[in-house]
Amino acid sequence: MPHASVDTAYPADISLHVNDGPLKMDEIALLQPSYPSEPMDQLRERYRREGYLFLKGLLPREDVLSARESYFRDMSASGVLEPDSAPVEGIFNSSASATDYPGIGAGSVKNARPGETDKSAVFTELALKAHTSEWYAGSETGEQLGFANHPALTKFVSRFTQWGDDTLPVKRSLLRNNTPGNRAIGVHYDQTFMRYGEPTSVTAWVPIGDVKIDGGGLIYLEGGEKLGEEIEQEFTKKAKETGLSEEETKNAFNKNMMSSGFLCEGPGDFGRRYNRKWLVTSYEAGDVVFHTPHMIHASTINHDAEGRIRLGTDLRFVNKAPVTLGDYLYVEGGQISTLVDKKLTNDAESLEFSKTLAIPLNKPWKPGSVEIKEIAYKKDMRATNFAGLWADPKRNAIYRWAGELSRSARYEEGQENEMYMLSVDGSGDGTWSIKKPAQQAAFDNISPSTHGQSVFCDDLGFYIGGYVYSGSSYGESNRGSPGVRMYNASSSEWSNITDFDLSGPQGNLRNGAAVCVKGFGSSPLVMLLGGAQSFESEHQPLSSVTIYNPITQKWYRQDTVKDTNGFPSEREYFCAAAAQGKNGTLEVYMFGGLSAKKRALDDFWVLSLPAFK
Repeated sequence: MPHASVDTAYPADISLHVNDGPLKMDEIALLQPSYPSEPMDQLRERYRREGYLFLKGLLPREDVLSARESYFRDMSASGVLEPDSAPVEGIFNSSASATDYPGIGAGSVKNARPGETDKSAVFTELALKAHTSEWYAGSETGEQLGFANHPALTKFVSRFTQWGDDTLPVKRSLLRNNTPGNRAIGVHYDQTFMRYGEPTSVTAWVPIGDVKIDGGGLIYLEGGEKLGEEIEQEFTKKAKETGLSEEETKNAFNKNMMSSGFLCEGPGDFGRRYNRKWLVTSYEAGDVVFHTPHMIHASTINHDAEGRIRLGTDLRFVNKAPVTLGDYLYVEGGQISTLVDKKLTNDAESLEFSKTLAIPLNKPWKPGSVEIKEIAYKKDMRATNFAGLWADPKRNAIYRWAGELSRSARYEEGQENEMYMLSVDGSGDGTWSIKKPAQQAAFDNISPSTHGQSVFCDDLGFYIGGYVYSGSSYGESNRGSPGVRMYNASSSEWSNITDFDLSGPQGNLRNGAAVCVKGFGSSPLVMLLGGAQSFESEHQPLSSVTIYNPITQKWYRQDTVKDTNGFPSEREYFCAAAAQGKNGTLEVYMFGGLSAKKRALDDFWVLSLPAFK
């Protein structure tokens, strides 16, 4: 198959046809290309902004053409190919009827239905069988990976999304052909077909062979990501107003789509209705287009002058890492106070809470009926407050380190503030054990602190700031604990990074919160919010946040943008969590806490990234 040239501009006399007629010149624009050599941050930003990333030459051309040759060699028995032509060319039989070779996957109501003719039945059977062929899906033994599992594609997605080892290819894939003269793919977005999953998947459309600009390739709607979301949200809003449940809403949406799952058959009318252009281009073997779940797209009718069949595959990827550790919420640490003569008992009079609770999240319950499981402590394990708790979904484990003994107790000589690991089984049960470090001497040189900020980010556990005293580590006097203690779960190694001091007059940052920030750089970052920098005052304003890069070990301050009510008030002891947004954003949620005047707060705030000032 000859190497096609890339269109830098569409020809003035180009005629692009879709299901409802030709597209006018003022109704199209060029799909903008990107390149694997560009900085990853720029590629991510472009994907978030445009809803797609057209990446040139990501896959080796020879691998793509080999897959194309395998496909059409398997399909040749149907008579779809021009006699005496090379399978890799995929030239449609000029003497054949298009109705005998329907565009599998196009879903058009006006295409011949699979099996309506004897030839179409054979063609359809072979096209479906190709999805399980070893050249495409790989072998059961793993000796042959298959084109759908191409390592260059999986490696890029894992880096691009920063999902790493949690990158999971969806088993359901689509191997589509677009034969000349048949109807094209209608207007749709992919979340339609994955409605029971979160809209965070990434689709990779891979053209298997060169596709001329009028050869039936995919076309994308200008601003289609935002419009797709708006269409979904508007329907959801109307469904909820009528009293439909979430499940009924999903079913109702699907019923209101066309039988093929499309928004409509005709891209021309759809673009004019919303005053949007269609983005078009030619494709070369090796190109890949990544698009978001709500990015609206379709295809043109294949009018390739040489009769070349357009072949492509839709491969989808998701993040398999759970947002919770299995189906349970684990409650660890603290102590129980009671009311005596209308007054709360003090620390020394409170009850030590020497067990871990597991609360199910996979079924509904009420406060009076919830079944809470109790996990016993390991022998000689002490109850603590303000410990660092790190949930590690890769190893089905929770790590506990640092913090202070409950009930104002103190460590005595020979007692150690160990690191413990809770191994969970997914049913609410688990076992505590001591987690030994890889380098005992390095671990022994770290004094566990309390009231610090902790978070687990990929394979790294962080405990930042706080202070030490005899309740957190034997023999320690009351002092600030500047810097970062970092645990690598992969190697069991510890690091004590103290070259940057966030401390105030008497101590380090304490009683704030830390969250893991992904998707805004080549590596995850740690964000610190709120808290105080001394034992008496100096609360940290939320008009800015502190960001730590664990790779470069550098710290940054970043201003935030206030809303109409101003910035959140200064606070300690609040809850904070981060969650991935639908458009590549990260939402940081913050609730409650104690104000600088020690008053309880019950307000709720959201900080959206990258919406920084």
